[in-house]
Amino acid sequence: MILNKYLKYCLILLAISELQAQKFSSKYFYLGEVFDQRLSDKRNIGSVFEFGKSYPVPLNLLGGEIQYLKNKFDTKLVSKVDPYKVNLGLSHLLFTEKPKSDGLVSGNLRFEGHFFTQSSEDSTALFPFKYTVSYIRKIGELQPIHDLLDEKIEDLMKQLEVWFSKNYAKNYNLARHVIVKTSNFIPKVLEEDTLYFFQRRINFSDFSPKASSSGRFAASIFTNLAYEANTKMSNDTVIIDLATKVYQVKGMSWAIPQANNSYALNHEQTHFNITQLIAEKFKERLREEALPPLDFDSRIQYLYIEYYRKINQMQDRYDNETRHGLDKEKQVWWEAYVVEELKKYNINL
Repeated sequence: MILNKYLKYCLILLAISELQAQKFSSKYFYLGEVFDQRLSDKRNIGSVFEFGKSYPVPLNLLGGEIQYLKNKFDTKLVSKVDPYKVNLGLSHLLFTEKPKSDGLVSGNLRFEGHFFTQSSEDSTALFPFKYTVSYIRKIGELQPIHDLLDEKIEDLMKQLEVWFSKNYAKNYNLARHVIVKTSNFIPKVLEEDTLYFFQRRINFSDFSPKASSSGRFAASIFTNLAYEANTKMSNDTVIIDLATKVYQVKGMSWAIPQANNSYALNHEQTHFNITQLIAEKFKERLREEALPPLDFDSRIQYLYIEYYRKINQMQDRYDNETRHGLDKEKQVWWEAYVVEELKKYNINL
């Protein structure tokens, strides 16, 4: 009797050690939460036939469905990769059975849900899964039911591992950080109707001729700010190479003959300088901002619009305070101010 108890104890320890040895290994993820999103009765996972009973009885999992799934998804991480917390949304988990002849039961398993990661801002869908499996078992053996579910869970974990191996460092949905590298767009060739800021200073030929002006000023320069961005993934980080384009559209800039002098050109050049200055502030903001990994593009566009408004505000202030260049004292101050501000960004004019 004592020997039998000892053997039973050894068998229990052996079973536990085998379960630990079979623990699923992942390079990328661990299970965070299981969300029970089933619309059906959550008290059990269907009805099955037991030996000696002619009617089906409710089927329950040890510890409940959620705890059962958590235990099965308990993984052993085998990589230095910062693991992803993956959540499981359970939409269906149901066994249904019908009795057959010769003490057999035919059944069906429906197991459906989806995986997703969740940050403080949002959740990101990874992929859905759906199993519909038919089986036949002896009416006195419930173990095949658990084995079938365990088999599908193991298959699901392997699928998830494969998905991560294919998408890690490639899929932007797995991004957790953003780094912005900025530069200035400087084309090598002069364009007919566009002058970029770093190509050269403006001259009178960059303006469309106008016989006279009905307004208070002799020239008007049209400057603009745009950007282009290229992105790539490095591990779990989005690297953004963003170049600003500050340029004059010659066809939309005009001047009367009296504006062909250095004073008038300096006034218009300062308009150009102001646009570049705000572009530098825009890039500085992007480098310092903690951009959301899953929505960085929208945030960049929002900031671009914000700084585009700043250009218009500063240009209006400049023209108002200098009275479009008529106030020479203010004009000298503004020219020096903008030049000194640009020096802070290593731009020496």
